[in-house]
This record gives sequence, C-alpha cells and structure tokens, in this order.
Amino acid sequence: GRLASEIDEIDEDFDEPHKGRKIGNIMDVGRGVGGAFKGFGGAIKDAFEDAIEDIIDIVNDSDSEEDFVEVFGVQIAWGQLVKRMVRYAKAHNFDVDETSCIRVYNAFKNHLFKARSDENAEVRYASDMDQEELAEYRRHQSALNEEGVTRVALDAISTHSSGVEDNSGGVALDLLMELLYSGNMDVQAAVHEYIVDVDKDAKFLKHLRARLILGVQLLKERNETVAYEFVQVPVRQREEYDRVRKTLMAVQSLMEGHNLRLQNLVRSQPMHAADINLLKIMVEMLVIQSEEPILLKRMENIGVEMLVSTLDAIIESMQGPCHGNQLFVVKSDALVAIKNIIPSTFTESNKERRVDRRLRMKVKAKAVAFLAAALEGRKDKDVHEVLAEQVEWHMLITFSGVITRYIHKVNARTDMPEEKRQELAGEAVEGLVALQNIQTELRLIPSFRDSAKDLDLGESSDVKAQATDKRVMRSRVGSVEVFWNGHIEYVSFPLPQETEFLSSTSKQRFMEIVDLSTAEKRVKELIKEAPHFIAEMKQVFSLARSSKLYEFMHHNLTSIKMLQYALVILLNLNVIMASYGQDLSERHGYDSAAEASVGTEDIRSRYRNSLYLTWALGIPNFVGYFFIMGFLGITEVPIIIRQIDDRIEHYKMEVLDDPDTPTRNPDAWTWWGVTLVFNIMFIVMHIFNYPGDPDFTLYYVLVFGINLPWTLLCVRNYIAVPDTERARWFCIVFDSIVTKPFMRNHLLLLQFSVQGFFNSEFFTLMLLDVVNISTTLQDIVKSVTKPAAQLGIVAYTFVITVVIYAHFGLTLFEDSFVYDPDADDDDPVGCHSVVSCFWLILYQGVPAGSMENVQDVINNRDPDYLNRVVYDLSFFILVGILLFNVITGLMVD
Repeated sequence: GRLASEIDEIDEDFDEPHKGRKIGNIMDVGRGVGGAFKGFGGAIKDAFEDAIEDIIDIVNDSDSEEDFVEVFGVQIAWGQLVKRMVRYAKAHNFDVDETSCIRVYNAFKNHLFKARSDENAEVRYASDMDQEELAEYRRHQSALNEEGVTRVALDAISTHSSGVEDNSGGVALDLLMELLYSGNMDVQAAVHEYIVDVDKDAKFLKHLRARLILGVQLLKERNETVAYEFVQVPVRQREEYDRVRKTLMAVQSLMEGHNLRLQNLVRSQPMHAADINLLKIMVEMLVIQSEEPILLKRMENIGVEMLVSTLDAIIESMQGPCHGNQLFVVKSDALVAIKNIIPSTFTESNKERRVDRRLRMKVKAKAVAFLAAALEGRKDKDVHEVLAEQVEWHMLITFSGVITRYIHKVNARTDMPEEKRQELAGEAVEGLVALQNIQTELRLIPSFRDSAKDLDLGESSDVKAQATDKRVMRSRVGSVEVFWNGHIEYVSFPLPQETEFLSSTSKQRFMEIVDLSTAEKRVKELIKEAPHFIAEMKQVFSLARSSKLYEFMHHNLTSIKMLQYALVILLNLNVIMASYGQDLSERHGYDSAAEASVGTEDIRSRYRNSLYLTWALGIPNFVGYFFIMGFLGITEVPIIIRQIDDRIEHYKMEVLDDPDTPTRNPDAWTWWGVTLVFNIMFIVMHIFNYPGDPDFTLYYVLVFGINLPWTLLCVRNYIAVPDTERARWFCIVFDSIVTKPFMRNHLLLLQFSVQGFFNSEFFTLMLLDVVNISTTLQDIVKSVTKPAAQLGIVAYTFVITVVIYAHFGLTLFEDSFVYDPDADDDDPVGCHSVVSCFWLILYQGVPAGSMENVQDVINNRDPDYLNRVVYDLSFFILVGILLFNVITGLMVD
C-alpha cells in the first residue's frame, strides 16, 4: 500500500530524472525482498503481474477519460492508463528486462484487436467490417496515436536488434502493423514525420532493412538447398520464413492505401545522408525466388506464401500510382521473375504436387496484378513500352483461359461451402481484372496493338472453352471510364457474383422512377436505390446457392413463364370449345368443371373427355402458378422484411439524436376523412332520394371497394415506423401484396386458376398474364399507368361534362332523348331524370363523341333547332375532339 501511494505521488511528475531514480530505488527494494524470500517473492511477482493483466483487461472496456472503472478501490480510465503506459515505455525502453514493455505493447495491440473483433471475439479483416465498424476501429487507432503510442513503437523498433523476434522491437513491430492496419492516415502521417524529422540516422528503416537482408540470405540458402532436388523446408527455417513474411507485411502496411509519401520513402530518403532502398531489396527477394523456373517447381506452400507476400509488398509500392517506384521496378530484373511465375506449374513432371491449387492460382494472379500496378495511372508511356516489348501477350491470353476455367470449376463444386467458393473465385477474378487493365493500357502502344490485334481475352481454339471463358469474363469483370487527374482512365474491376442476380423487374422499376434528364440526378437516384439492389442480389444469390431448384427457376423464369402461358392458352381453348349459352334448345358442354364433375351440372357424354382434359390442364396450371408464387415469395418477402427492419434500426439511431422523432404520420388520414364523409353522405342521399329502393350492391362497392382499400393504404402511410410487432407484420403483408406488382399479379392469377374450375370465364382472365411476359405490352401499359393522375383528372372532366349535358338536356330536350334513334316506335324509350340521362349519355354518347346516338334527329323547321345545334356541336367539340385528344396526347407522351 505504501509502495502504491508513493508511486502515485511520483507519477505526477514522472519525467524528472530524480523521480525516475526514486522509482528505480523502490523497485530495487522490491527485487531485494524477492531475493530474500525467493519462493514467497516469486509468488508475489506472479500475482502482481496477473493483477496488472486483469486491470488492463477490465479497463480495456473503457474508451474515454470520463468512463471510469473501479479496480481495487481505485478509479481508472483507459485514457489515463494509456498515458501512464506510454510514459513507462519511454522511460524503460532500454531496460535489460523487457517484460514490462512487451506487456505494454501487447496491451495496446490487444486493445486494437478487440476493436475489430466480432461478438464471438473473433478478429475480423477490414473487408468483413462495415463502414461504421471500420470508422470506429480507426478511431481507436487514431486515439492511441494521439497519445504517442506510434512514437513509442517506432522508438522500440529503432533501438532494438532485428535478429531477435520476441524482444521489444519485434513486439513493437506487431503493434505498429496493427496501428497501420487498413491504412490509417493519422498513423501513417506520424510514421512519415518520425522518419523525416526525428529519425535522422534512419534507425527505423535500417531495422527493416536488416530484417529484409536476413530474408535475402534465407532465400539464397534455400535455393542452394534445392538446386539439385527438392528438400522439405526444415522447422527452423519455417520460423525464419514467418519472420521475413512479417517484415514484408510491415513494409506493405506502411504504404497501405497508396500513401505516396511513404511509397517514395521506402525507395529513397533524400533528406538524410544515408539512403536506404527497401524496394530494391524486395525486388531482389522476388528475383531470387523466381530467377529459374526449376526453383518455382521445387517450391512448397510456405515458399509460395513468401512469394505472394513479396509480390503484395511490391504491388503496394507501385499502386496509387507511385511513378518513381513503377519505373524503378520495371527497369529491374523483376519482369524476368514475373514471366517465370505466370506459366509455371509449380511442380516437377510426374511428381506429386506440393503446392495447393488455390495457392498456385493466387500467386499467378498476383503476378498479373504486378504488371497492372506498373501501368496504373501513368500519363507517359515509358513503362508501357518496356512491358509491350518484354511481356508476351500470348502468355497472358493463355493464363486468362486458365483463370476462367478455374472459376467455372470452383463455382461448380458442391462439396465446398459457399463462402469458401466465393473466396477462391474472388482471388482468381483479381487476375482477370488485372489482365483486362493490362490489355487496355498496352493497346495504346502501336507495336503491341499490331501484334495482339487477333488475340483477345477469352479467345481460345476450343469453341466450348471459349464460350465458357467469355461468359465468365462478362459476369465477373466490369469496366468503367473515369475522369481522373485531367484525363480519362478506362478501369476494370471485379464484379461480385451476385450481380448477375439483379432481377429485370428491379431494373425496369428503376428506369421508371429515375429522372434521366441529367447525370447528377441519375447518380443521385442510383445511390438512393443501391442498398435495395444490393439486398435483392445478395438475397437471390444466397437462395440460388442453397437450392438448385431455386437457381434453375431464377435462370429460366422467362422460359417457365412462357411454358405456363402456353398451358393457359390450351386450357382456354378447351374451355371455349365446351362453353355454350343458356338459350340453346339442347344443352351443350359445361360452364363449371367442378359442378360437372360432381354431377350438379348435366353434361352430355360426348363432352366427358373435354372435362377430363380441363382437369388435366387446369391442375398443372394451378401447380405452376403455385410454384411461381412460392419462388416470388421467398425472393421478395425477405427483402421487404429487411427494408422494414432497417427502417426500425434507423429510427432507433434517430431517437438517440432526437427523442421526439415521430413513429406515426397523422397527415395520412386527411383525405381518408374526406372520402369517408363523402361516401356516407352519398349513401344517405341515395336512401333519401330513392326511399324504399335501397341499392345494397352500390353501398357495398362504396364501403368495401373504395373505403376499405383506402383505409388500409392510410393505415400503412400512418405507420411511419413499425415499432410494434403487430405494425411490423401489417407492413410486411401490405408491402408484399401492394408494392410488388409482379407478386400481386401472380397472386391474382393463382386465385383465377382455382376460381376457373367453378366458373370457366375466370380462366380467360389468366390470358392477361401475357402482360407480365411481354415487355412490349408492359410499355403500352405504362402509357396508362405513368400519366394515371392526369388521366384521372380527364376522366373526372368527362363525368362532370356528362352531368352538365344530362341536366341541361333533360331541361331543354327531354322528349328528344331515346335509346335507339333509328327505332320505328311511336313511344320510344328515353330518359326522364338527370340520373337516367347521365347513364344514357355516358353509355352511348361519350363512346361516339356526339349526341346522335342518344337523341332524335331534327330539322331546321323544329323550333329547338338552333339550340340543338349549339348543344350537339359543343358536346362534339368538347368530348369528341378535345377530351379524347387530351387522353391520346397524355398516353403518347
């Protein structure tokens, strides 16, 4: 206790030399006690170290100065502990006993590991983290960097031997790599500042150089060992291989994210007297490993992994681009190594393969990516000319065929988990993307363009193989033109496998809603819809990979629909031939297959086979639509559920910022109230004006045909956020049926396929399924649905026009209204109320666009002649010309 209190007193001014000596004296006393009581002192030491680790683990849960944790009665925050550990590591960097410093570095590293771990404590790669998680992880890195952790790690690396892996320098290098992971720009800036302004003697780069030189010696020794025959890498060398790979990954992490300043520093440091070229050593390592084809054939997995790490580091040094590194690498012997790697089999003839197929493909893809990185973003043609002269395009064409067939075989494997298949295929696709970029760049050189004009990626002498190659290229590699650094770059990129599962319905819907007038508006709409596209593609892709039946239906849905429609046509032809009216003197055929089968409806024996055929065609018809509905359901419903759940999660985030964020939208009921009052008043007025003759059918239509659907729509709009389980399920069901036209239409078709057995005329409605199949008809339907609001206003104008003409016509020309003007009848049937005249004009006058079908013809001897001229002619102009042409104009537009 007294020791702890004295340390607390000293800690406030830890950097003063005499205080550091006082701490040393206290620790000497502790060592003396431990020496006097060896067993007891050792136990105290172990317990003390365990307690320190427990404290670090507990406090590690806290990320801010304000968030304190009480340990042994003392309040401690992670931020305070970081400051203390940084000061301690600085003061004890040169201690002989490095245990405590190593424990400090490991504490920082584990803190960052935890920041990128999942709920199962599994450390994830950056590619497995979403944007928010990655930003949070980088916040942890930057927070440690601000407290000086990066500087402490660099000091430890610079001042410790490169030949000992588990000393403070080795552990600090692990910490630095974790600080730099995923290209943290704050940490990279700190490293750059340290190399340029602090480390004048270049001790940090010398440490890395020494480690790389050990790698050069290791590889030369290995080449001598396998010069005449293959010899397995011994255990001792395997540990050295791992150390060299770690160094390569450390150099790569310095430049990660294409940090141009550090890329140049890896090659040269003009601000210092000493010039350390790490890139030159890495190129030398690449050449040593690949200078002879036989060396590649005598490799095993660990050797190829070293080769991959070497290529990764050099590729990172060139990408961005870094023009100086590109030119340096291309003018070295690295191209000889690359030309040996790409065609290599990595096995001696008639010998057992020692290198995994995946690793062979991976290293070759990296070799191609190496060439693409050398060409990236260059305005001059210096590198292009070198590669056009030295690289054989036929070799790359051959390799493209190897990649595409590899991808095809990987995708066809059913004994491998889907995630593993995607990972393997993704690594190979990187090679295809690189090949596409190489072809694009090198064709700017006339000599290469002339020599390769008859050879293209995906070309093959084998027609079947060529078809596979081209299909894989189209489905896995995309290209886009990018305006960058003042000129246009044609860039290829890997397409995720799920891109081929974006449905035509979604594409069509997007084209209907997007504003194509400007590029800015198109991009804005695309960004808005992108999450829905991605969710759908991932959902469909997942289902296709989990079910062969689903995948078959997805790829052949159009053909299945065509076959289904052919079945509908045959069913209707059979029913049409067996259907007759009721007025025949002798009953023929049948109207209901169900009633005819159970004997409720009489059927002549000669139509019995037709009845059997109706069932034979109708049942498969129902089953077909049932399967299509099931397919659509498991495709669309999970997407809708995800969208609704995302809205709920988004609401939860909004509540954190604004607790008053509403979950309901009262404005949704505004027009509902107006409609309800209108319908009620209409029913009341109808009862008052037609006493004793209520029309319940009309009332049901108003209530259930208008108010009920309108009410459901208002309820859905009212639920801005489905924050209860009942509201959530209502939104899922409503959105599935209403917002997905293809699914809604097929639900109706499924119903018609059942109803048709009871009333044959419902089978004819299924013929409208052609609209779901034909894009031409869908475009025609759009001419009505897109201007639906405008057409609704025109329809309302039709109605009020007919009301006006019915009322004035009844008042002025009641005796002229007839249902059949040509009938030779002394007392023709006419209309004698506004309502009856309304229906007469609507039924016969509006379709004709004139009054000649609803009124008697008169001549100029009739006293109402001029009034009739004005009345009839104005109706013709307003309805027959203007309104009908307005409809035509809206639809054509």
